[in-house]
Amino acid sequence: MGLYEVAEYLGISRSAVKSRLEATNGVTLPPPLATLRCGPIWEKTTIEEYRNARRAAGPSAPYRWTIERRKRQAPIRHHQAD
Repeated sequence: MGLYEVAEYLGISRSAVKSRLEATNGVTLPPPLATLRCGPIWEKTTIEEYRNARRAAGPSAPYRWTIERRKRQAPIRHHQAD
C-alpha cells in the first residue's frame, strides 16, 4: 500500500500519515517496508495491525478534548416564533 492508499484506508489525510510516521507518543505508524521514488510502501497486514492497535488505544488526545469541550458547552436554545 502506498501513502495514498494508507491514508484512504485509515480515513485520514496523507499529511496525517506522514505526521504519524514521525510521532513519538501513542501508537506510532510502523516504518514502511520500502521507500520508492513514488513514496513509502507498507504491507496491508502491517497497516491493519496499526489500525487495530489505534482503535484499541482509544481516541487521541485532541479528539478526547473536543468531546469534553462539547459536553461542557451550554445547549443551544432556539427561539420559537409566536
